Amino acid sequence: MRQELMTRVEIVMNKACDFRNSFDGYTYLWVDDRQEFMRQVRPGVVIFPARLVLLVLLKREHNP
Repeated sequence: MRQELMTRVEIVMNKACDFRNSFDGYTYLWVDDRQEFMRQVRPGVVIFPARLVLLVLLKREHNP
């Protein structure tokens, strides 16, 4: 029973790490302007990757 629980915990931990790693391609959005990113992210608001890219592009147009 203990071994089964430990195996399940390990599986969930691996899935969580894989999920976290799936965002590595978007790290430039975070470091580009952390304050703006945090302003855009609010509880209950879902920001899709395409919207994040659009926000970065708009910012770069205004601040070349």
